[in-house]
Amino acid sequence: MSKFKFSFFSLLITLVCCLGSIEASIAVDAQLYHTQDKKSLGASVKKSILHAEKSILIFTFSLSDPEIIVLLNQKANEGLRVTVVIDRDHLNEILSHKVPSIEVVTRATGEGHLHHKIMVVDENEIWIGSANFTKSAYEKQENLMVSFTSTSIAQYLHHEAEVFRKNSYRSEHGPLPISLLNQKLYFCLLPHDGFPPQKIEKSINNQSKQFLIEKINQANTSIRIAMMVWTNNDLANAVIQAHKRGVQVQVVAPDLGGNLPQLMTAGIDVRVNPKLSFMHNKLMCIDNTILVNGSANWSQSSFTRSDESFVVIEPLTLEQSEVLIDYWNYLYGVKPIQ
Repeated sequence: MSKFKFSFFSLLITLVCCLGSIEASIAVDAQLYHTQDKKSLGASVKKSILHAEKSILIFTFSLSDPEIIVLLNQKANEGLRVTVVIDRDHLNEILSHKVPSIEVVTRATGEGHLHHKIMVVDENEIWIGSANFTKSAYEKQENLMVSFTSTSIAQYLHHEAEVFRKNSYRSEHGPLPISLLNQKLYFCLLPHDGFPPQKIEKSINNQSKQFLIEKINQANTSIRIAMMVWTNNDLANAVIQAHKRGVQVQVVAPDLGGNLPQLMTAGIDVRVNPKLSFMHNKLMCIDNTILVNGSANWSQSSFTRSDESFVVIEPLTLEQSEVLIDYWNYLYGVKPIQ
């Protein structure tokens, strides 16, 4: 990596807050899409791809939806730069379609998985959440995605693609903030721990996890968590402490493994909803005003071995809060709040 590249990226991180304030004048608030309606999320993602004019960058664990692959190939043939950064175990999902116009990148070494679920369209529009780019993610699983616009976070993610291309390195940083129209959004990276040669990923991971714990510690009235896998003791202890100080904590999961028996012993309301499709969520809502959502399960691997990401959005708008309350009631198995 040249000194110029390193200096440019360091400057980029320094300017994220300033860029965020500039973006606030043109930005809109984040949009939420989930799979309670089994058609809207997938259709919205595909519509975004169809309307792309310059470039498409995807980070994903899995990409096998044939309609998405056709659209990506179509856009690449139109002259757009289309890049898919995918987990090495799922390379064949895209390579088997023989689409040479699409650039395919992976992390070939290290433990864990490349587990992001991110799309960047035209270096401005960003999608992030728990849904892989597969038909099952949209039609047979429970997932939530967030869409927002940010040139600075888009630039950061394009730099992250350069890291996977082995053309650049990461610089140490904490959660990256931007200002939307009426709210703040923080992008949190959880990179594979020990990516050579800088070995600063452990610090990035720790800062993102500590930021998450700080949000849990700030809860006043309620914490609602939908989590596919939960084996991280630090996060379990933070939630238990919130419960002990009187915060109403509710958890829904696909099974009662990991830390969930510990939470139940502490008196926290934990349940499995048998009426759901496969519960793949990785979300938390605090006091109906803060949303955490992304690719990261609350597992040991997510904060050490894998490449993950999540966003924190606050304060939620009234519309967003109502969407999340209805979605939570669906996940948790209770009648919608009237």
